[in-house]
Amino acid sequence: MGYRFPVTGIQTFLLALLLPFSLLSETRRQGIEHFPVSMARQAQPIMITARLLQSKATPVYVRAYFKHPNEANFRHVDLRGSFDSYSGEIPATEVRPPSIQYFILVLYPDRSMETLPAANPYGRPFEVLVEADAAAAAELEKSKAAQQKSPETTGREAQKPSARSAQPKQRGASPASAYVISPEPGEQVKYDEVVIAAGFDGGEVGVDSASIRIALDGKNLTSRATISEYVVTLSPKRLAPGSHRVIVVARDKNGKALKPLKWTFVVEGLLEPQAITQKSYSGRVYSDYRQDKIKGSTRDAFTFGGELSGRAGGYEYSSRVYATSLESSRLQPINRFSFSARNRFLDIGLGDVYPYYHDLVLWGRRVRGIAATLNLWQVQLQFTTGQTKRTITPVYDSSVTPATVVAPGDYGQSLTSLRLGLGKPGRSQFGIILLKVTDKTSLDNVTASGEKAISTPRGNLVAGLDFVVSLDSRRFEWRASTAFSLTTNDIGRGPDSKAKIDSLFGVNLPFDPASFENWLILNSTTTPLDPTKLSSLAWQSSLRLNYFRNSIQITAKK
Repeated sequence: MGYRFPVTGIQTFLLALLLPFSLLSETRRQGIEHFPVSMARQAQPIMITARLLQSKATPVYVRAYFKHPNEANFRHVDLRGSFDSYSGEIPATEVRPPSIQYFILVLYPDRSMETLPAANPYGRPFEVLVEADAAAAAELEKSKAAQQKSPETTGREAQKPSARSAQPKQRGASPASAYVISPEPGEQVKYDEVVIAAGFDGGEVGVDSASIRIALDGKNLTSRATISEYVVTLSPKRLAPGSHRVIVVARDKNGKALKPLKWTFVVEGLLEPQAITQKSYSGRVYSDYRQDKIKGSTRDAFTFGGELSGRAGGYEYSSRVYATSLESSRLQPINRFSFSARNRFLDIGLGDVYPYYHDLVLWGRRVRGIAATLNLWQVQLQFTTGQTKRTITPVYDSSVTPATVVAPGDYGQSLTSLRLGLGKPGRSQFGIILLKVTDKTSLDNVTASGEKAISTPRGNLVAGLDFVVSLDSRRFEWRASTAFSLTTNDIGRGPDSKAKIDSLFGVNLPFDPASFENWLILNSTTTPLDPTKLSSLAWQSSLRLNYFRNSIQITAKK
């Protein structure tokens, strides 16, 4: 990311203040993995692939929005998923010199969104240079002429001339302008896929984000929108079928008003609003066969999966199944299955769940069990319990004496966690976390010769705090978290007596270790035994600023 400061004064001061720190451009989102396309050939489709790393729920959709540099409005293609991977093509008819721009947007059932690039994807999308190919372009034109009667493509139809160029400049009017991103004017969308977005071209002046207002059907919903000087987005819930009108107004940084942006779109469905509460569902089934040959070795892999999601009785639900012939009792689970249901107050998941607290304690680790979140106004309670690893029994060669290990095993591992959050998620909030991870100790891990088939079973107890302060329409965001850990490297020994621990480590425990074993087994392998030295304390803090047409993130960790 380039840092441009066209004037001196406070911007120069801030730059000098922040340069000694680590500056990280917010050009990626942790939840989306994607390798940007940099080159393409005219009249050849562009394949866009992405993987969701934090699949907290089956997304409503994953889309690639694209346009040409001289256009104002983005069109989109849906990326189709296979488990956590998604792919789609920008149509060949849209690929022409000199370049094409695109970004990726993921919409989840709770109306939260993720984009890539993460910072201002509408104003600073990925750009693909397109190499001219006259022969391919001519062939494409012939094909288009033959299909003139059915111009539908996988992408949305191009808008009429750029909204920015079509708006005449008025004397005294702002040189900045606003343009539609989604839904496109007149577009028909499903009621659960509505994301309203408008972009701003501030030119040399820039748009004052504090002046941006958005109204839907005559109701001011600015307080529910996410706003920056580049874009305003709004994800309304349960819009009634029919036509809806959006109005966006703003001023530039000189106080001049932009021309109001007005457009309508249509929500699909019956005209009766109560139709939204009726049962609805959608799903898909897929399969795949792959054969790999490496240095004379062949491996066949068959994959089967399916997804089902919908709404019934005031609940939204989703389920996923993924099964592969590569599943083996000698390996940790490869198959995946899950079911989740949620409403305004409760979100519960069964099967393979991926809880997210914060990355010092628990951040997307697979747990086969149950995860639940209870939301009560300004109180949020999260609970997770289940298995993170399954037991794998060692394989021994008993034909020799003493028996030797042919294949090592692994201990099963269980996890239980609890987080209490106070405040509104996504804005200002404070959280307290407690996590317990324990290996199962039922395996005999030593052969007659004394050879270890598995390392010793371990136990871990973690306590953590986290908070986030978000101000000024999330242009100022401060996040911090800390975690303190106690680890016992061999819980198979059981707890030591208080007298033994006191004498070995020169401490005076205020309790009997035996009374604490339901939380963590304390013995001579526990570290640290003296928590006052804070030798196992970890912390991190980050400050994100979105001002002066720049996105800056400062992070410190220990």
